[in-house]
Amino acid sequence: MFKSCKTLLVGLVWVPAKFKETFFEKREELSRDFGMSIHAVEREVDPELTIPTYFRECEFATVGQMVVDQYEIPGYKEVNPGLFTSVTFPFLFGVMFGDVFSGSLLLLAGVMACIAP
Repeated sequence: MFKSCKTLLVGLVWVPAKFKETFFEKREELSRDFGMSIHAVEREVDPELTIPTYFRECEFATVGQMVVDQYEIPGYKEVNPGLFTSVTFPFLFGVMFGDVFSGSLLLLAGVMACIAP
């Protein structure tokens, strides 16, 4: 999503604070390797822009994060419910099937009580 200005490409890039030094090192490396000039300017965040979210994921929380992302991605500086979902979702899923099973048994008992005199 770069804007083209004749021979110049202009774009806005968000980089997590802990990867800022790595970003500038890679920029220098690309400039050196490809023989082109890549300029990066660090600036203050414009208030009208929406700051993206970045969540570090472990292998355990990946599925829970996918469930959360299906509904809505948490905003900037909001708590990420992905790990909580990874822990509680299997339990609540089991409770749901437990309710279906116990409800089916009650229905069966009720039908049997109505049929048998």
